[in-house]
Amino acid sequence: MKFKTITVIIIGLVSVFALLYTGCEKKKETDKQKSLDMVTVRTLGLAFLEENKLPEAEEQFRKLIDLAPDEALGYANLGLVYMRMGKYVHAEEQFKKALEIEPNDPDIRLNLAEVYGLEHRRKEAIAVLKGTIRTSPDHIKSLYKLAQFYTKSGDRQKKLQGEELLKRVVKARPANIVARLQLIEILLKNGKADEARMHMEKLRQQIPDLPKESLEFFDKSLALMASAKAKQALAPTMIFHNFMKVTRLYQADILELKGLGGPLTGTPLLTFSHDISLQAQESESILDAIRFTDATASAGLNVANLLPQSTAGSNIPTSTNFHYCRCRFR
Repeated sequence: MKFKTITVIIIGLVSVFALLYTGCEKKKETDKQKSLDMVTVRTLGLAFLEENKLPEAEEQFRKLIDLAPDEALGYANLGLVYMRMGKYVHAEEQFKKALEIEPNDPDIRLNLAEVYGLEHRRKEAIAVLKGTIRTSPDHIKSLYKLAQFYTKSGDRQKKLQGEELLKRVVKARPANIVARLQLIEILLKNGKADEARMHMEKLRQQIPDLPKESLEFFDKSLALMASAKAKQALAPTMIFHNFMKVTRLYQADILELKGLGGPLTGTPLLTFSHDISLQAQESESILDAIRFTDATASAGLNVANLLPQSTAGSNIPTSTNFHYCRCRFR
């Protein structure tokens, strides 16, 4: 009798452990599938955003919010979609929702400041950027954006603040000619010819082969700086600056400071705010998300023939750019 009782207890315990194990395995599989779905939707949304297919991107980021309402990424990128659509009220609403989850994320804050700037709400934009710099003092795009607000001001004190911000940008990115040229101009406006000359000479060291058309204005501005004629040096410096704007180096450097311009303004969020455990299936999900129905004409590659027949007719971005596949996901 005693033996039978022990046997029953053992069988009962085994059953309980089996149920617990089965439940844990099911939860694990459910969590894994959710993570895979999140990566797939995010990847599609970013791909549509990159191609400026805004309605399609909106749909994907709305799906992501439904899947993960506690993740900032969905709200932030949906806000970016609305900003590019010109729906600034909706964009502000989504950015603020994202900041409720990640209040100190500098890229989300920068996008919110961008919305305020587009709505001519200068004071609010400056307040957001100043808050960002307090928590993320090395965020280059925020430093540069705030410097732009101050250097364009008619107030001398604000111009001096803009000068200090540009100095921080140049210190952090000494090879960036855009920041250095703008610093030279504000130094001249603030009457600091000697300091402007020092930066002009550093610029010449960085770019030994200046555009031929610009050499006359470069030499003239440098000579006027050497004579402590800051105001007179400003005009040829600005002309030299305009010649530099069309160079590839300048365009690459402005991208570092401002990101994409035109209809692609703003900075997309690429990483989830919380750890998403995807294990080996993450790469499969991303590859599954980025399928191609046609090769990009400029690439000259017939990618469609290399893909499974199941991709035909799908509403998937056709870009051959794998940029988002290479991003680091947390």
